[in-house]
Amino acid sequence: MILSGTGQVRVLGTAETDAWRAYLARIPRRDITYDPAFLRVYEEKGDGQGECFVFEQGDQLVVYPYIRRFLAQEPVFGPAFAPWCDLVTPYCYGGFIHNAKGKRKSLELLQAFRATFENHAKETHVVSEFIRFHPHLATQEHLTSEMRLLLHRQNIIWDLTQDEAALLHGCRRSYRSCIRQGQQAGLRLLFDASPEAVSTFAMLYHQTMTRHQQHGYLNFPETFFHLLVKHLGESCLVARVLLDGVTCAMGLFLRHGDYLDYFLSASDPQQSRWWPNHVMLYEVACWGHQHGVRILHLGGGNDSLHFFKRGFSSVTCPYYLGEKIHDPAVCEKLVRHRFPGMDDNGIQRIPYMPAYRYGLE
Repeated sequence: MILSGTGQVRVLGTAETDAWRAYLARIPRRDITYDPAFLRVYEEKGDGQGECFVFEQGDQLVVYPYIRRFLAQEPVFGPAFAPWCDLVTPYCYGGFIHNAKGKRKSLELLQAFRATFENHAKETHVVSEFIRFHPHLATQEHLTSEMRLLLHRQNIIWDLTQDEAALLHGCRRSYRSCIRQGQQAGLRLLFDASPEAVSTFAMLYHQTMTRHQQHGYLNFPETFFHLLVKHLGESCLVARVLLDGVTCAMGLFLRHGDYLDYFLSASDPQQSRWWPNHVMLYEVACWGHQHGVRILHLGGGNDSLHFFKRGFSSVTCPYYLGEKIHDPAVCEKLVRHRFPGMDDNGIQRIPYMPAYRYGLE
């Protein structure tokens, strides 16, 4: 534990599971994306080094997990940029969570936390910090430091406290017909996290991403999905929709207590006539209602995916992205290194945070 001017600091690695989880247990509102096991998935995938920055003031606490990525290990940058690094929340959602009560105390705690964290970032050669703020936990609230915030999307939330009839009735009228048709055709849902099922999901997912011309970071390798199941266990639900033994659609759902997140999905277009994706989400929602889940976070996505999700619920919550440049001079060098012929106007229009990673992920 390190003493700062305003509180106590501890930086944990993913191997320090017990200490990490002991801090998390003191924060009522959290989910599985804050657990060291979730960070371990991305660490073993090769994204970087999983860390958790802990800040304490008396009985008040802030917990902030992230991935530290060393720029010298990126071929496009190389040893010339040692020892610089950047920070990113793992793909899904994150940000800093705390146990302060009330707006005033939250503001005071987060102000002290961010001041201490930004000093730590400079001391450990952090160039930039990128956060996917958790929409349901609203982790962008009470942000006090200078950070570029972008409202990325209004994400869809499905209230599962309703019974199954109400869940169906709340769907778009055409969806109700799709779900009934699929059920009458014999589609059935099961949860199957076996290695064979995970490999099948990986195959369908790769095919789905290829159809949509997604060849970058989000076209995850098969090993990633096996790591999710290995490290998250029962917190990672693998949903499978079958028709006469044939897999029509699959989805990965992340659960923590009464919260369920629709993480990733894939389907076989040759089986689409029975609406397996519609049936999957409705059946998972019914399962969630039966098992004490209150919220199914459907997320956002591109326009067509967003429209699809809005067919199940009209309730939304804002999803923000955040960027903090901790070392503007090094950031400028990185951008010029990547785009040596681009003028200032072109650089300012780069639609990515941080700009020097545009086209790499």
